[in-house]
Amino acid sequence: MKVAMTHVLHVLAVTLLTCMLFSSSGNTAVTLPLRKPTHRGVQNAQGCVEDVCRCTRTRADCSRNYGRLTYVPRLPDSIRTLIFSFNNLTKILRDDFFQNGTRLVSLHLENNGLEYISHGAFRPLTRLEALYLGHNALTYPAIRPVFSANRLSILHLTYMDLGPLPDNWFLEKPAPPIQNLNLSGNQLLQHLNLSVLSRLQKLRYLSVQDSRIFSVTSAYMPKLLTLNLQSNALFDLPESCGNGTGLFPSLQRISLGRNTFSGFHGKICLPRLEFLDLSSNPITVVKTDMFNSHRFPSLKKLRLDAVMSFSMLDQFAFRGPTLRSLSLQFCRIIFRKSVIHPDAFAGIPNLNHLQISHNLGRGIPEEKFNRLFGSLTNLTNLSMDRFELLFISKNMFVNLTSLETLHLYGNRISEIPDGIFDSLENLKYLCLSHNQIQVILETTFSAATRKQLRHLDINDNPLVCDCDNLWFQSWFASSPALFAKHYRDYHCKNMNNMPLISFTMNKQACVLSPQTSKVLIACVAFFLFVLLLASVVFQYRWHIRLMLAFRGHSEIMRRRLMEEHFTYDVFLSCAEEDEDWVLQHLLPHLESGQGLRACFHKRDFLPGKNILDNIVDSVKSSKKFVLVFSQHFALSRWCQFELDLCLGHALDNDDALVVILLEDASSRDLTSTMTAVLTTTTYVQWQECPDMRSSFWRRLGLSLAELRP
Repeated sequence: MKVAMTHVLHVLAVTLLTCMLFSSSGNTAVTLPLRKPTHRGVQNAQGCVEDVCRCTRTRADCSRNYGRLTYVPRLPDSIRTLIFSFNNLTKILRDDFFQNGTRLVSLHLENNGLEYISHGAFRPLTRLEALYLGHNALTYPAIRPVFSANRLSILHLTYMDLGPLPDNWFLEKPAPPIQNLNLSGNQLLQHLNLSVLSRLQKLRYLSVQDSRIFSVTSAYMPKLLTLNLQSNALFDLPESCGNGTGLFPSLQRISLGRNTFSGFHGKICLPRLEFLDLSSNPITVVKTDMFNSHRFPSLKKLRLDAVMSFSMLDQFAFRGPTLRSLSLQFCRIIFRKSVIHPDAFAGIPNLNHLQISHNLGRGIPEEKFNRLFGSLTNLTNLSMDRFELLFISKNMFVNLTSLETLHLYGNRISEIPDGIFDSLENLKYLCLSHNQIQVILETTFSAATRKQLRHLDINDNPLVCDCDNLWFQSWFASSPALFAKHYRDYHCKNMNNMPLISFTMNKQACVLSPQTSKVLIACVAFFLFVLLLASVVFQYRWHIRLMLAFRGHSEIMRRRLMEEHFTYDVFLSCAEEDEDWVLQHLLPHLESGQGLRACFHKRDFLPGKNILDNIVDSVKSSKKFVLVFSQHFALSRWCQFELDLCLGHALDNDDALVVILLEDASSRDLTSTMTAVLTTTTYVQWQECPDMRSSFWRRLGLSLAELRP
């Protein structure tokens, strides 16, 4: 009974304590230990604190709880970074709020709407080095408590609508040990007073981007290494000279991109400046020696990207013995025009990297190209991506013997000249992707060039898989490491984008050279065409001759009939099987009815004379030729001979045949000559019906009307 009572009292005590904890006011720290997560949960970034945080070995992400998490939970001892963003943490009211994070080195509190921080809230964070407070609603006085973190070196106060820096902001002693300060995105700042920040004696990196700054008050800052003032309204570099010495003796990097800078207007005292970024500024002219060693004795890297207002790059525009890297991409410079002097890049003997991608190199003469870049003998990296090159000539890169990396991505190059890269003995990386290359000949890359290359990118070109590219496919298949970056992006454009690795072809089919194959194919095609044409002409020879001959012959024929002497008016040609019809119908009509003299072989050929001679003499002695077509006529060799003879005689004398079709016959029953005659000559057809015969005799009479006196 006593044991049971003790157990009940214990349960009630735990329940009461739990209720008291969860009914307390919002932003208070809980110091009671929570159940420690298992090692497995930490390693796999699973929920490590009641599923409101996600942990790895050194990092806890407790963000995006949106008010459900009102305290910093007890975290594994290995955690050094805490992300506590998007938790609606508007106020930190207690000094022990971060009591469970004393081991933290980095803390993220962005996007909480934070307005107030308890005066002693950051004192327990004795190891804190980096604090990110961006996108909150803190004022300068409200930020002061963070400086009690005595090891704080990185502080981001971005996008909080902070105004100009208060003069007394860092007057406390000792000054915070801040080395990296980011005030970007505070568009009420407008004027930057560096004398306030000069009290941060360890400050090395200062970024004040996108803050509408139009003026800067300089101050002596001996430790400052980097100054980032991008996306403001500055028209010149901050004043760097004062009292006969430099105000920024250690400054190495200045970023002034996206300002209103157009040129240098005063003396410059930046003895150690190595990096200068003036991208996206309204610079119109880069004058001779604008970046020379008197102004910038240590300048190594110069960026002028996206300056689209250039009207002139003068001779020796970038001259300087220390310059190692120059970037002019996205400037839309028309290199073939006088906007860029042929010696604009002269005087930079130690330049290693040149970035001129996304400009207009189309139509640049080879002579100007070589003069622009030929003096850059120490250049190791050249980027001309999307430079609108239509071609590359063999001598374009001949002087760039130190070149190790060459980017020609996204141009319109269709051919690679043989040996163009042979003089580049140090070339390791070559990019020719996204061009119009169809064929890569074996002579394009010498054996030495292929051996020295470490990476070759020719993907996304319309490669034609044929005999010309068979060697390249073999090289490609045997060198996966060389083409590794885009190994699966090579396709045969002429084979429905089949992967190049799958392309195969019998080498025996490629024995002949491409030129010989083309000539041979052309000759065979021409021979077949001529053969086909000759066959067609032979088959339709009579059609053609008849169509050409029977044009405008009437007058010529009439004169011949009047001037020459003929024995017969009509020569009759018929098959032996059709003689009865001729004797019964045709001869009586011609001789008795029409009064014409007809030559019929059985009656009029001279006995004892050769049949051929009889036919020839009778044809020559006749004014006109009447041929009786039938199936029997088509089968008779003598009839076919008479047809050819009469047809030739008619054509030679611009005459026409008179054709009688004795019966219906299809083209398959007739010879080709008979078909040609019927196709080109109006014929009369015998009608068995007595009522239709008068029409037959009338039409026949009309065709022989010119023979009657």
